[in-house]
Amino acid sequence: MACPRSIIIVGSGVFGLSTAYAMARDKTFSQTSITLVDSWEFEPPVVSTGTSVSNPGAANHDTSRIVRSEYPHGPYAVLAKEAHTQWRGVWGAKGRYTERRLLLSAQGSSLKGPQRAGETVNYVKNAYDLSCQLSSRGKDGLRVLDSLREIRSELGLSTTSARAAEKDLRGYISQDAGWADSSASIAWLRQMVLQTGRVNFHTAYVQSLIYADNEQSDVVQGVRFDDERELFADLTIVAAGSHTPRILGMDKLCDVYSELVAYIQLSPEECIHFKELDFPIIVNADRCVFAIAPTREGFLKLGKFSHSGLVDVRQCAGVTVGPRTTRLTAREQWSESKFGRGGDVDIAEDLDQREQQTLADYRAFLKELFEPSNDSIGRESQESIARRPFTKLRRCWYTDTPATDFIVDYHPSSQGTLFVASGGSDHAFKFLPVIGDKVAGIVLRGRDVPSESDHDANLTALREAWRFPRISTSKL
Repeated sequence: MACPRSIIIVGSGVFGLSTAYAMARDKTFSQTSITLVDSWEFEPPVVSTGTSVSNPGAANHDTSRIVRSEYPHGPYAVLAKEAHTQWRGVWGAKGRYTERRLLLSAQGSSLKGPQRAGETVNYVKNAYDLSCQLSSRGKDGLRVLDSLREIRSELGLSTTSARAAEKDLRGYISQDAGWADSSASIAWLRQMVLQTGRVNFHTAYVQSLIYADNEQSDVVQGVRFDDERELFADLTIVAAGSHTPRILGMDKLCDVYSELVAYIQLSPEECIHFKELDFPIIVNADRCVFAIAPTREGFLKLGKFSHSGLVDVRQCAGVTVGPRTTRLTAREQWSESKFGRGGDVDIAEDLDQREQQTLADYRAFLKELFEPSNDSIGRESQESIARRPFTKLRRCWYTDTPATDFIVDYHPSSQGTLFVASGGSDHAFKFLPVIGDKVAGIVLRGRDVPSESDHDANLTALREAWRFPRISTSKL
């Protein structure tokens, strides 16, 4: 197949926006008309020229997304390293990226010993081995903390109640990490795409795909909006995050659900103290919880792994985890007005049982690190950080795949007319500077069009991992 003459990209998030930028700069697509569609108006008339406003309800609307190179899987570790180099350059300029060391930890036997069945620390051991290979300084660039006592000591916290045990919280610190202001990064990238002059922008809500005249056909001709208008193209790329399964009419493509992010207010003195300690980003793979402190707004932020992230950790331990239990079917979710819309949650709002469990998980994570209350940071506070009330809650949507692998591939029966780039599984944002190039490369490989990506060995491995899942793929 030749390079398409026209392309519609549905979704201006991590996958869609980065793909538009990659294609706009790739000479292979120089004769291709590219249209980017999103329901959010990023450049409303009320804002000044040269300014984009990110969608406050989008999954990427955040000020602190973790950027890490620590992965237990080779292709992702290589990709993360590539992306991190870009974050340290122009992509992270003007405060869009903040360098911060990272502590990756989990429960089990010594990090220096062999893997044992049933231990979540295996996830950390895999990541450590890969980091030793990929880090420019090898093992010298990593600091092993082989007990909860050592971890607390490194964090400047009390060690009086932390006793060494055969199975303990263990981990290592890497300097190859930080966090990105995702809202600012998306707004900046929109402007970069605009400046290419190669992309048409269309603000509309995509209701469905348009198929060829044959009622049984899976050949896609474009998209239909909720006001019945239509837009046609040779190739349609659906990169709509949580709305991707809805647009495709494939309820089993991804598991789409929301999760709570929680914030605890820190005092100015505590923020200064954290910075003086060079307090790391903390990822506890055993509890599937991460923390960033202090954020730019003076919070300690707590987030949770996606369900597929939990499955990944448990698989490293040799433990099988079943699918996530759901209250509603996917199609029932699609009909709800708040489907796919994130944002702040009223602290007084009644939370469902799963959300209450999430907050309980955050509290247990905090108590493990910050109890007892006479630690060095909390000594002057009325309550220790471990028991301090949550100041703010935010709802964020996940688009999960079973193995945390993205879906970046042609729909198998679409005859090259439909491509999907989605399934971020709560770990795609860190790849923003490079993921679009990979999507564009796979688009071209699927059409046997020569490109610079043909010599990218890691893309070959990623393409295999990102294949369209083996589920019923016919049009519903």
